[in-house]
Amino acid sequence: MSDRTDKSYLGDGLYASFDGFHVWLECERDDQLHSVALEPAVLGTLEIYVMGLKAKYGKRKKKEKANDA
Repeated sequence: MSDRTDKSYLGDGLYASFDGFHVWLECERDDQLHSVALEPAVLGTLEIYVMGLKAKYGKRKKKEKANDA
């Protein structure tokens, strides 16, 4: 396993890094570091989930903007 030196801040106290296989998500809470390792298949499933959210809620935002105009 390689070092995770490319840590990036995502916002809301969440950091992401990559070890060559997993995408790691980390946050600190109650003075402890909590980590989740997403393997490629799980990351792909998360990407599909996010695309579905964008499709569902992106349409609603467009309608709201049209109604505001």
